Amino acid sequence: MASIIYIGDEVTAAGYRLAGVETLMPSETEVVDTIQRALTGEAELVMLSAELASLIPEQQAHRMLRSERPLVTIVADVYERFRPTPLEPEVRKALGIES
Repeated sequence: MASIIYIGDEVTAAGYRLAGVETLMPSETEVVDTIQRALTGEAELVMLSAELASLIPEQQAHRMLRSERPLVTIVADVYERFRPTPLEPEVRKALGIES
Protein backbone atom coordinates (compact mmCIF):
# COMPACT_ATOMS: atom_id res chain seq x y z
CA MET A 1 0.00 0.00 0.00
CA ALA A 2 1.28 3.44 -0.91
CA SER A 3 2.23 5.68 1.97
CA ILE A 4 0.61 9.12 2.02
CA ILE A 5 1.52 12.05 4.24
CA TYR A 6 -0.48 15.25 4.79
CA ILE A 7 1.38 18.24 6.20
CA GLY A 8 -0.82 21.08 7.39
CA ASP A 9 -3.30 22.33 9.95
CA GLU A 10 -4.81 20.23 12.72
CA VAL A 11 -8.46 20.32 11.62
CA THR A 12 -7.76 19.27 8.02
CA ALA A 13 -5.29 16.67 9.30
CA ALA A 14 -8.05 15.12 11.42
CA GLY A 15 -10.06 14.39 8.28
CA TYR A 16 -7.08 12.87 6.49
CA ARG A 17 -6.29 10.72 9.54
CA LEU A 18 -9.80 9.24 9.35
CA ALA A 19 -8.90 8.10 5.82
CA GLY A 20 -5.71 6.44 7.07
CA VAL A 21 -3.27 9.15 5.99
CA GLU A 22 -0.25 9.94 8.14
CA THR A 23 -0.45 13.57 9.24
CA LEU A 24 2.13 16.09 10.39
CA MET A 25 1.29 19.49 11.87
CA PRO A 26 4.51 21.50 12.17
CA SER A 27 4.83 24.98 13.61
CA GLU A 28 5.87 27.73 11.18
CA THR A 29 9.50 27.34 12.26
CA GLU A 30 9.45 23.57 11.65
CA VAL A 31 7.81 23.58 8.19
CA VAL A 32 10.93 23.31 6.02
CA ASP A 33 12.53 20.58 8.18
CA THR A 34 9.28 18.61 8.37
CA ILE A 35 8.85 18.70 4.60
CA GLN A 36 12.45 17.62 4.02
CA ARG A 37 11.97 14.62 6.32
CA ALA A 38 8.75 13.67 4.52
CA LEU A 39 10.43 13.95 1.10
CA THR A 40 13.33 11.72 2.09
CA GLY A 41 11.16 9.09 3.75
CA GLU A 42 9.15 6.22 2.31
CA ALA A 43 6.08 8.24 1.28
CA GLU A 44 4.69 7.84 -2.23
CA LEU A 45 2.59 11.01 -1.97
CA VAL A 46 3.08 14.14 0.14
CA MET A 47 0.14 16.54 0.39
CA LEU A 48 1.08 19.98 1.64
CA SER A 49 -1.41 22.62 2.70
CA ALA A 50 -1.37 25.79 0.59
CA GLU A 51 -0.84 27.82 3.76
CA LEU A 52 2.37 25.99 4.65
CA ALA A 53 3.49 25.89 1.03
CA SER A 54 3.52 29.70 1.09
CA LEU A 55 6.19 29.55 3.83
CA ILE A 56 8.67 27.57 1.70
CA PRO A 57 11.30 29.43 -0.30
CA GLU A 58 10.14 29.60 -3.94
CA GLN A 59 13.13 27.77 -5.40
CA GLN A 60 12.74 24.89 -2.96
CA ALA A 61 9.00 24.69 -3.69
CA HIS A 62 9.64 24.43 -7.44
CA ARG A 63 12.21 21.66 -6.92
CA MET A 64 9.94 19.66 -4.67
CA LEU A 65 6.93 19.96 -6.99
CA ARG A 66 8.99 18.75 -9.96
CA SER A 67 10.44 15.75 -8.19
CA GLU A 68 9.39 12.36 -9.45
CA ARG A 69 9.32 10.70 -6.08
CA PRO A 70 7.54 11.25 -3.88
CA LEU A 71 4.75 13.01 -5.73
CA VAL A 72 4.03 16.31 -4.03
CA THR A 73 0.78 18.22 -4.27
CA ILE A 74 -0.46 21.40 -2.66
CA VAL A 75 -4.01 21.21 -1.30
CA ALA A 76 -6.52 23.62 0.21
CA ASP A 77 -7.35 23.34 3.89
CA VAL A 78 -10.79 22.27 5.06
CA TYR A 79 -11.90 25.91 5.38
CA GLU A 80 -10.43 26.85 1.99
CA ARG A 81 -8.73 29.85 3.56
CA PHE A 82 -5.70 29.18 1.41
CA ARG A 83 -6.09 27.72 -2.05
CA PRO A 84 -3.37 26.39 -4.32
CA THR A 85 -2.73 28.22 -7.56
CA PRO A 86 -5.09 26.92 -10.27
CA LEU A 87 -3.30 24.61 -12.70
CA GLU A 88 -5.48 25.19 -15.75
CA PRO A 89 -3.87 28.52 -16.78
CA GLU A 90 -0.39 26.99 -16.35
CA VAL A 91 -1.31 23.96 -18.48
CA ARG A 92 -2.84 26.15 -21.19
CA LYS A 93 0.30 28.29 -21.27
CA ALA A 94 2.58 25.24 -21.39
CA LEU A 95 0.58 23.79 -24.30
CA GLY A 96 0.69 27.08 -26.18
CA ILE A 97 -3.09 27.53 -26.08
CA GLU A 98 -2.71 30.85 -24.28
CA SER A 99 0.25 33.12 -23.81
